[in-house]
Amino acid sequence: MISLDEDFIGTSNSTIVVHGLKVCGGVLARLASNRLLGAHFTSITTAAEILVGCTYTMNTWANGSAVTDLYFIANLEEWQKRADKYANTHTLLRELKDMFRFNGQIWVFDKNIIGPSVDVRIAAAGGIFHRATPTPNPTTPHPKNDVKIVRTPTRTLVNGRHMPVQNGATPVVEALGGIYVHKVQTTADGWTAFAQGEMVPV
Repeated sequence: MISLDEDFIGTSNSTIVVHGLKVCGGVLARLASNRLLGAHFTSITTAAEILVGCTYTMNTWANGSAVTDLYFIANLEEWQKRADKYANTHTLLRELKDMFRFNGQIWVFDKNIIGPSVDVRIAAAGGIFHRATPTPNPTTPHPKNDVKIVRTPTRTLVNGRHMPVQNGATPVVEALGGIYVHKVQTTADGWTAFAQGEMVPV
Protein backbone atom coordinates (compact mmCIF):
# COMPACT_ATOMS: atom_id res chain seq x y z
CA MET A 1 0.00 0.00 0.00
CA ILE A 2 1.11 3.53 -0.77
CA SER A 3 -0.36 6.93 0.11
CA LEU A 4 0.20 9.89 -2.19
CA ASP A 5 0.49 13.46 -0.94
CA GLU A 6 0.82 16.58 -3.10
CA ASP A 7 3.02 16.10 -6.19
CA PHE A 8 3.72 12.45 -5.30
CA ILE A 9 3.46 9.70 -7.91
CA GLY A 10 3.64 5.98 -7.22
CA THR A 11 2.76 2.39 -7.96
CA SER A 12 1.44 -0.54 -5.96
CA ASN A 13 0.37 -4.12 -6.50
CA SER A 14 -2.25 -3.82 -3.74
CA THR A 15 -3.67 -0.39 -2.83
CA ILE A 16 -3.11 3.30 -3.58
CA VAL A 17 -4.59 6.09 -1.46
CA VAL A 18 -4.62 9.64 -2.82
CA HIS A 19 -4.55 11.48 0.47
CA GLY A 20 -6.14 14.81 1.38
CA LEU A 21 -7.53 16.15 -1.90
CA LYS A 22 -8.39 19.79 -1.25
CA VAL A 23 -7.61 22.02 -4.25
CA CYS A 24 -6.05 19.00 -5.87
CA GLY A 25 -6.60 16.27 -8.41
CA GLY A 26 -5.87 12.57 -8.13
CA VAL A 27 -5.14 10.40 -11.16
CA LEU A 28 -5.51 6.64 -10.69
CA ALA A 29 -4.98 3.88 -13.23
CA ARG A 30 -5.47 0.13 -13.13
CA LEU A 31 -3.41 -1.92 -15.57
CA ALA A 32 -4.29 -5.19 -17.30
CA SER A 33 -1.76 -6.80 -14.95
CA ASN A 34 -3.80 -5.38 -11.98
CA ARG A 35 -0.84 -3.21 -11.03
CA LEU A 36 -1.93 0.28 -9.93
CA LEU A 37 -0.50 3.68 -10.85
CA GLY A 38 -1.32 6.95 -9.13
CA ALA A 39 -0.53 10.66 -8.95
CA HIS A 40 -1.62 13.56 -6.72
CA PHE A 41 -1.33 17.01 -8.26
CA THR A 42 -2.47 20.40 -6.96
CA SER A 43 -4.33 23.04 -8.93
CA ILE A 44 -1.02 24.96 -9.18
CA THR A 45 1.08 21.98 -10.27
CA THR A 46 2.32 23.08 -13.69
CA ALA A 47 1.27 21.39 -16.91
CA ALA A 48 4.92 20.45 -17.46
CA GLU A 49 5.11 18.75 -14.06
CA ILE A 50 1.93 16.79 -14.76
CA LEU A 51 3.34 15.67 -18.10
CA VAL A 52 6.68 14.61 -16.59
CA GLY A 53 5.02 12.83 -13.66
CA CYS A 54 2.44 10.88 -15.66
CA THR A 55 4.90 10.00 -18.43
CA TYR A 56 7.42 8.75 -15.86
CA THR A 57 4.69 6.72 -14.15
CA MET A 58 3.75 4.91 -17.36
CA ASN A 59 7.27 4.51 -18.74
CA THR A 60 8.79 3.29 -15.46
CA TRP A 61 6.09 1.26 -13.74
CA ALA A 62 3.62 -0.06 -16.34
CA ASN A 63 6.10 -2.67 -17.62
CA GLY A 64 4.29 -2.84 -20.95
CA SER A 65 0.86 -3.52 -19.41
CA ALA A 66 -2.02 -1.47 -20.83
CA VAL A 67 -4.32 0.76 -18.78
CA THR A 68 -7.79 -0.77 -18.38
CA ASP A 69 -9.35 1.83 -16.02
CA LEU A 70 -8.47 5.50 -15.59
CA TYR A 71 -9.90 7.90 -12.99
CA PHE A 72 -9.57 11.63 -12.23
CA ILE A 73 -10.97 12.88 -8.91
CA ALA A 74 -10.51 16.59 -8.29
CA ASN A 75 -11.70 19.93 -7.04
CA LEU A 76 -13.00 20.86 -10.49
CA GLU A 77 -13.85 24.43 -9.46
CA GLU A 78 -10.24 25.12 -8.47
CA TRP A 79 -8.84 23.46 -11.59
CA GLN A 80 -11.03 25.67 -13.76
CA LYS A 81 -9.36 28.73 -12.17
CA ARG A 82 -5.95 27.71 -13.49
CA ALA A 83 -4.06 30.19 -15.66
CA ASP A 84 -2.96 27.56 -18.18
CA LYS A 85 -4.51 25.18 -20.71
CA TYR A 86 -5.70 22.81 -17.97
CA ALA A 87 -8.34 25.32 -16.89
CA ASN A 88 -10.22 23.57 -19.69
CA THR A 89 -11.12 20.25 -18.10
CA HIS A 90 -11.61 18.56 -21.46
CA THR A 91 -8.08 19.49 -22.52
CA LEU A 92 -6.72 18.04 -19.28
CA LEU A 93 -8.67 14.80 -19.61
CA ARG A 94 -7.72 14.34 -23.26
CA GLU A 95 -4.04 14.84 -22.46
CA LEU A 96 -4.20 12.54 -19.42
CA LYS A 97 -5.49 9.81 -21.73
CA ASP A 98 -2.53 10.49 -24.06
CA MET A 99 -0.05 10.35 -21.17
CA PHE A 100 -1.44 7.00 -20.06
CA ARG A 101 -1.79 5.72 -23.65
CA PHE A 102 -5.46 5.02 -22.99
CA ASN A 103 -8.24 5.11 -25.57
CA GLY A 104 -11.20 4.39 -23.28
CA GLN A 105 -13.34 6.63 -21.09
CA ILE A 106 -11.77 8.35 -18.11
CA TRP A 107 -14.07 8.41 -15.07
CA VAL A 108 -14.32 11.87 -13.47
CA PHE A 109 -15.58 12.86 -10.03
CA ASP A 110 -15.85 16.27 -8.33
CA LYS A 111 -14.52 15.70 -4.81
CA ASN A 112 -16.37 18.79 -3.51
CA ILE A 113 -19.52 16.65 -3.44
CA ILE A 114 -17.97 14.81 -0.47
CA GLY A 115 -16.26 17.59 1.48
CA PRO A 116 -13.34 20.01 1.80
CA SER A 117 -10.70 17.27 2.15
CA VAL A 118 -11.16 13.85 0.58
CA ASP A 119 -9.21 10.60 0.39
CA VAL A 120 -9.61 8.19 -2.53
CA ARG A 121 -8.52 4.55 -2.46
CA ILE A 122 -8.19 2.08 -5.32
CA ALA A 123 -7.55 -1.62 -4.87
CA ALA A 124 -5.82 -3.92 -7.34
CA ALA A 125 -8.45 -6.59 -6.76
CA GLY A 126 -11.18 -4.16 -7.81
CA GLY A 127 -13.09 -1.27 -6.36
CA ILE A 128 -12.54 2.44 -5.84
CA PHE A 129 -13.59 4.16 -2.62
CA HIS A 130 -13.78 7.61 -1.03
CA ARG A 131 -14.04 9.19 2.41
CA ALA A 132 -13.69 12.54 4.09
CA THR A 133 -10.10 12.82 5.33
CA PRO A 134 -10.15 11.79 9.02
CA THR A 135 -9.56 14.45 11.68
CA PRO A 136 -7.23 13.89 13.39
CA ASN A 137 -5.43 12.03 10.63
CA PRO A 138 -2.65 9.88 12.10
CA THR A 139 0.05 8.70 9.71
CA THR A 140 3.22 6.69 9.99
CA PRO A 141 6.42 7.05 7.91
CA HIS A 142 6.76 4.23 5.42
CA PRO A 143 9.94 4.24 3.29
CA LYS A 144 9.19 2.88 -0.17
CA ASN A 145 10.97 3.23 -3.50
CA ASP A 146 7.70 3.04 -5.41
CA VAL A 147 6.81 6.62 -4.42
CA LYS A 148 8.51 9.66 -5.97
CA ILE A 149 7.97 13.42 -6.09
CA VAL A 150 7.61 15.54 -9.21
CA ARG A 151 8.89 19.07 -8.94
CA THR A 152 10.62 21.84 -10.77
CA PRO A 153 13.92 22.46 -8.96
CA THR A 154 13.34 26.22 -8.90
CA ARG A 155 9.91 26.06 -7.31
CA THR A 156 9.84 27.98 -4.06
CA LEU A 157 8.20 27.07 -0.78
CA VAL A 158 5.80 29.81 0.39
CA ASN A 159 3.76 29.28 3.56
CA GLY A 160 4.28 25.53 3.27
CA ARG A 161 3.12 25.37 -0.37
CA HIS A 162 5.18 25.09 -3.51
CA MET A 163 4.70 28.04 -5.82
CA PRO A 164 5.76 27.58 -9.44
CA VAL A 165 8.50 29.75 -10.88
CA GLN A 166 7.95 30.32 -14.59
CA ASN A 167 11.51 30.43 -15.86
CA GLY A 168 11.58 27.48 -18.22
CA ALA A 169 13.19 25.06 -15.77
CA THR A 170 12.48 21.39 -16.51
CA PRO A 171 10.53 19.36 -13.94
CA VAL A 172 12.21 16.24 -12.59
CA VAL A 173 11.16 13.10 -10.75
CA GLU A 174 13.11 12.61 -7.54
CA ALA A 175 13.32 10.11 -4.71
CA LEU A 176 11.67 11.21 -1.48
CA GLY A 177 13.73 12.51 1.40
CA GLY A 178 14.15 15.45 3.72
CA ILE A 179 10.81 17.23 4.08
CA TYR A 180 9.26 14.87 1.52
CA VAL A 181 8.40 11.74 3.47
CA HIS A 182 6.05 8.97 2.42
CA LYS A 183 3.48 8.51 5.19
CA VAL A 184 0.68 5.96 5.29
CA GLN A 185 -2.55 6.72 7.13
CA THR A 186 -3.23 4.49 10.12
CA THR A 187 -6.97 5.23 10.15
CA ALA A 188 -8.48 2.45 8.06
CA ASP A 189 -12.24 2.98 8.40
CA GLY A 190 -14.85 5.22 6.84
CA TRP A 191 -14.45 4.14 3.21
CA THR A 192 -17.47 4.13 0.89
CA ALA A 193 -17.48 2.58 -2.58
CA PHE A 194 -18.26 4.95 -5.42
CA ALA A 195 -21.85 4.26 -6.46
CA GLN A 196 -22.99 3.89 -10.04
CA GLY A 197 -23.69 7.34 -11.43
CA GLU A 198 -21.38 9.25 -9.06
CA MET A 199 -18.60 9.36 -11.65
CA VAL A 200 -19.01 10.76 -15.15
CA PRO A 201 -17.33 8.99 -18.08
CA VAL A 202 -15.55 11.33 -20.52
